[in-house]
Amino acid sequence: MAIFLSDLKHGAQILRRNLSFAMMAIVPMSLVIGANTTVFTAVNALLLRPLPYREPDRLALLWESTEQVERASVSLLNFQDWRNQSKTFETMGVYRDASFNLTGFELPERVRGCQISAGALESLGVSPVAGQLFGSEEDQLGRGRVVLLSERFWRSRLGADPSVSGRSLVLDGEPFSILGVLPHEVQFPSADVDLWVPLGRDAEVLLKNRGQRVRLFVVGRLAKGVTLDQAQSEMTNIAARLAAQYPETNAGFRITVAGLQESEVAKLRPALTMLMAGVLCVLFVACANVTALLLIRAAARWKEMAVRASVGASRGRLIAQLTTESIVLTLASGSLGLLSAYGGLRALSALLPGAAPRIEAIGIDSAVLCFTLAISLLTGLLCGLVPALRLLRSDLRQALSASAISVTGKRGQGQLLSSLVALEVALAVVLSVAAGLALRSFQKLSEIDTGFQAPRVLTARLALPESRYADPLERIGFFRDLLERVQALPGVQKVGVSNWLPLTAGSPQSWVMAEGDPVPTPDTALFTLYQAVSPDYFQALGIPILEGRSSSSADQEGSIPVAMIDTTLAQRLWHGKSPLGKRVAFEFGGTPAAPEPLWREVVGVVRHVRQHYLDSEARPELYVPLQQPPLWFQPKWPEIFLVASSSGDPLALTPGIRRAVAAIDREQPVHDVLSLEQLTARELTQHRAIATLVGAFALGALLLSAIGLYGAIAYWVDQRTHEIGIRIALGAGRHDLLRLIVGRSLAVCLSGIAAGLLTTSVLGRASASLLYGVQPMDPVVYAVVLLLIVIVAFVASYRPVSRALRVDPARALKSE
Repeated sequence: MAIFLSDLKHGAQILRRNLSFAMMAIVPMSLVIGANTTVFTAVNALLLRPLPYREPDRLALLWESTEQVERASVSLLNFQDWRNQSKTFETMGVYRDASFNLTGFELPERVRGCQISAGALESLGVSPVAGQLFGSEEDQLGRGRVVLLSERFWRSRLGADPSVSGRSLVLDGEPFSILGVLPHEVQFPSADVDLWVPLGRDAEVLLKNRGQRVRLFVVGRLAKGVTLDQAQSEMTNIAARLAAQYPETNAGFRITVAGLQESEVAKLRPALTMLMAGVLCVLFVACANVTALLLIRAAARWKEMAVRASVGASRGRLIAQLTTESIVLTLASGSLGLLSAYGGLRALSALLPGAAPRIEAIGIDSAVLCFTLAISLLTGLLCGLVPALRLLRSDLRQALSASAISVTGKRGQGQLLSSLVALEVALAVVLSVAAGLALRSFQKLSEIDTGFQAPRVLTARLALPESRYADPLERIGFFRDLLERVQALPGVQKVGVSNWLPLTAGSPQSWVMAEGDPVPTPDTALFTLYQAVSPDYFQALGIPILEGRSSSSADQEGSIPVAMIDTTLAQRLWHGKSPLGKRVAFEFGGTPAAPEPLWREVVGVVRHVRQHYLDSEARPELYVPLQQPPLWFQPKWPEIFLVASSSGDPLALTPGIRRAVAAIDREQPVHDVLSLEQLTARELTQHRAIATLVGAFALGALLLSAIGLYGAIAYWVDQRTHEIGIRIALGAGRHDLLRLIVGRSLAVCLSGIAAGLLTTSVLGRASASLLYGVQPMDPVVYAVVLLLIVIVAFVASYRPVSRALRVDPARALKSE
C-alpha cells in the first residue's frame, strides 16, 4: 500500500508537470464518466433497486387479455374466483386508478388516488407511519368511508400531525375518516397517488355483471417457493375453467401474470437500456482515446524507462508505476465526472415521464459512488496497462543507444495506434447510426396525422361528484351552463366537452356490431373506443365532419339514440358503403351476447383521430351525444374534458374558465389545464429524450474519434518525417504525399466503418422496438453516417497533412 500511495503521489507530480497533456485526457474522460454516472443513477433507481415492499420478488400483477386486447381490465366476479381457486398465491387483491375532488381547504383541488382492497395492501406488505391500514371489513358493500394518506400529502397538507387518525377529509363532497399514513416509499400504483380508499363502496355495481370490466387490476403475493411460471400455469388453467363455465363473458379471455417490478418499468426499460449501452460505447471510445494518448506519451518516455530498468527496477514495478499514473488520470476524471453528474441528473429527470415509478429516488447514493469509483479504476487500469505492456515488452537496453527516431518509430507502435483509432471509429459508427435512427423515428412520429387541426386549443379536466350531482339532468345542466359561459369569454371561438381527449391513453372501449351482422363472440368481436361529446366538440378540435352531421341540442335522452363514427369504423363495418341511417350497437353490458343491445342510428362520419399513443395501432372510434351518455356513465360519470379553441394564446383563457366554473360551483376544481400542443409534445417526450441523448453520445464519440485520428496521423507523420524528406528529395509531389497520408487515414477509418456496420447489423433487431416507421437498416441513415465519418476523417487529417507538405527535405535528412 505504501508503494501504491507513493506511485499515486509520483503520478500526480508527473501530471502536474505535464498539465496540457493531463487536461487533454481528463476533460473528455470526466464528461464521459459523468454521463455514465448520470444514466446509471437512473437505471439503478428505476430498474435495479428492489421495490420498497416486503419480499418484493414475490409480488405479481395479474390482468385479463384477449387476442385483440393485450391488457384488459379484470372482472370483479372473476377475481373472486381467482382468489378462491388459486393455490400459488398467498394473498391477492384488486385496485384501480381514481381521483377525488378535495374540498375544505383554501381552494378546491383534484387529487390523484386509488381504490384498493385490503387484500392488495396485505399483498404489498406495507406498514403505516401513522395510524393503521383498513381491513377486510372496509371491503364490504356499503362500507369504505375511510382513507389512507401518502406521507407527502400528510406533511404538505396536514403538517405531519401525529394524531391525524380520526380526522376527516371531504372527498367528492363526502366525509372520509383518515385511518393512517403510508410511507413515502409506497408509490402504488403510480408515483403521483396521494389517497387510497377501499373499493367496497363501489363494488355493488361491479358485482352485478361478470362481463363488466372497468379499469380493475389485481396484485398478489406468490406463496413461498412458487415461481412466476408456476403461477402462470395455474392461472391459465383457472381461465380455461372459467371460460367453460361462463362462455358468454369469459370465452377467449386469458390471464397474464407478471412480476410487479418488471411491469412497473416495462415502458422505461428499453429506453434506459439503450441509453446505458450508448453511454458505455462513449466510455469505450474515451478509453481508446486516452490509451492512444498514453501510447504516444509512453514512446517519448522509453529512454526514461530504460534508465529505471538499468538501475534495478523490475518490469512488474515499471508496469505498476505506469498503470498507477493512468489511474491518477481517471480518478481525477471520475471526481470531476461525479460533479458533472449532478447537473446531468436534473436534465435526465426533466426528460423522464413525471409519473415514472420512484422518479424522486433518482439521486447519488452509495451504489452510484461505487459505480463511479469502479469505472474510474477499471478505465485507468485498461488505459494504462496497454501502453505499459507495449513499452516494456520491447528491449529496453536498446533504448540507451538508439536514437529517438529509430526507437520510437517502430511499426508495431503505429499499428496499435491505428487499431485503437479504428475501434473508436467503429463505436462512433454504431452510436451515429443509433442516433440517426432515433432522429428519423422522432421525425416520423412528429409527422403523424393526428386527425385534428387545432393549433390554439386549451384543455382542462373536471369531475362532478356523484354525491352532489346524482341526477344526470343536473350534470348535463352544469355542462350546458359552463359551455355557454366559456363561449362568451373574449377570444373563444368554439368550446366543447368530452369524456376523453386525443393522445390520452385510457379511453373506454367495447365490442361493436352493425345491425344485421351475426352476434360476435369475445374472441372475434371488433373493438371500438367510444366517447360522449357535446355538439361543438369536433369544431373546437378541428376534426372535419366528412358525412352527415355532428350531435346537436335536439339529441336528448328521450329522442332517437344516435352515434357518429370515424372513417376507420365505417370501413370495418360497412366496407366503403355509406353508413348514414344504419344502426350500430356497442353497449352490451360487458358481453356481445347480452340480449337487447341498445341500437344507435349513425348520423355522421368524422375523420379518424389518434386517440391513444402516437406509435400505437390505430383503433376505430365511436362518438355519442353527451345528452345520451353510454350506459356505464350511469350512475357515476367519469372525468370530463373541456376543450376551447382560441383566437390567441389558449393558456390566456385559463383565468376566465376557472371563474366560469366557480360561478356555477365554488367547490368544483379545474385541473390539468394544458394546451393541446403541450399534450402532443408530452406524447413525444420519451422519443425526443432518446433522440437527444443518443445524438449527444454520438456527437461525443465523433469528436473523440476525430481527436484520436488526428493524434494517430500526427504521430505517424512525425515518425516518418525522415521518410517524407527522402520522398520529396526524390521528386514526390504534393499529390503523392496527399495520397500517402490521406490514404492512411482513410484506411484506418474504413476498417473502423466496416467493424461498425457489422456491429449495427447484428444489434439492429434489438432497437426495432424503439423505432417507429423506420427500419433498423435504413439506407438514408447509413448513407449520412458514412458521409459524416469520411468528412471527420478528412478534417482530422488536415493539419497533419499540412505539416507533411511543409517538411524541408534538407532539415529532415540532417536530423538522421
